Amino acid sequence: MAAAVGAGLLINLLPTRWVAGTAAVVGAMLVRPVLLSLGVTKAMELCCKNTYPKDHS
Repeated sequence: MAAAVGAGLLINLLPTRWVAGTAAVVGAMLVRPVLLSLGVTKAMELCCKNTYPKDHS
């Protein structure tokens, strides 16, 4: 609840362009590492795929 009130105050008190610009810059900075980590995760899934079925009794 306090976070929502704080976010509402920031949106109302600070200039909208400044808030949007900051969010865009932070988002752009996070895109590359997120995509890189997702790519590495997918490569590990494909590389280390288990060839045996889980129920091999």
